[in-house]
Amino acid sequence: RLSDAEAIYERALRGKEKALGPEHTSTLDTVNNLSSLYADQGRLSDAEAIYERALRGYEKALSHNHVNFHFSALDTIQNLAILYTQLRNIFKARVLYVRYQVRVKDVFNVQHERYQEVTKELASLNDFKQ
Repeated sequence: RLSDAEAIYERALRGKEKALGPEHTSTLDTVNNLSSLYADQGRLSDAEAIYERALRGYEKALSHNHVNFHFSALDTIQNLAILYTQLRNIFKARVLYVRYQVRVKDVFNVQHERYQEVTKELASLNDFKQ
């Protein structure tokens, strides 16, 4: 029922934009979720544009240091890296995965499951041909 979910996310987004503003972190959380839905629908170019909007918004709404430790912002960085991998834009994927890896290391540690996963993702990018 992806179309139902899309309508709900879009309605929630309009409401949050009106009530909180387009760059409030709660609004940006909904933008990130809508992007994930677009990716699930196979609308990869739409997902890319909206993920980028979310990431720019987090960077603007939060200070540079807070973006590094805001979980939804971290999720957006990871989601955009995954999307770039799907789009075979390995350079952009690698840049975001490295950014994500550094932030995860800062927030958690190198033993954490998220750090281990992103390290594997980075290694797997070597299998892609540009």
